[in-house]
Amino acid sequence: MRQAVLRLLTAQSGVMRFVRGASASLGARIAGLGLAFATQTVLARALGVEAYGHYAYALAWMGVIASFGGLQFEISSTRFVGAYVGTGDVPRLRGFLRRSEQIVAGVCVLFSLMALMLVLLVRERVEAARFTSLLAATALLVPTALLNLHLGAMMGFKRPVASFAPSQILRPACLVAIAVTAGWVASTKPTAAHAIVWNVAASLVALAVWSWLV
Repeated sequence: MRQAVLRLLTAQSGVMRFVRGASASLGARIAGLGLAFATQTVLARALGVEAYGHYAYALAWMGVIASFGGLQFEISSTRFVGAYVGTGDVPRLRGFLRRSEQIVAGVCVLFSLMALMLVLLVRERVEAARFTSLLAATALLVPTALLNLHLGAMMGFKRPVASFAPSQILRPACLVAIAVTAGWVASTKPTAAHAIVWNVAASLVALAVWSWLV
């Protein structure tokens, strides 16, 4: 009888942990979606229709390249980090995190240089505003790929809120703060290239926070 009660309590405790984790993950996702909407609204109003179009175009292209540069490590990191955490294999966990960061960063630096050369090659065929936005977006490849990698790693640690917080909550919040501050300080209308530079700065802040969390 006592063992049956203990098993029941253990099962209920596991269910409650699952429910709490799922609720926290859902809350983080909803907060991230709300911040993403607010970010795009602020940027659209600050940049105007044409400049925001250049901004979205550059981010779309660089997002595609970053997905290839990540080499799907964001998926495998969830599996391997979870396995090493479960077995308590700290040396292999640290080695995997360090090596995966090095590989993803190295590949994305190479892709950034290739994208930079491609943008320079088509300079005469695109308008100046689109050229500068594409040029600035090449600097966004490495931080974007690393944030995706870290999101997968934190899921392996079974920390859903911490996995979404840097990339989907902190980065858009920083981007909105930078955009609003720049709108107050600057005397001229910002361009798409300015918005991408703000995005790079916000991504670097998110990466610094992830390093602190780990």
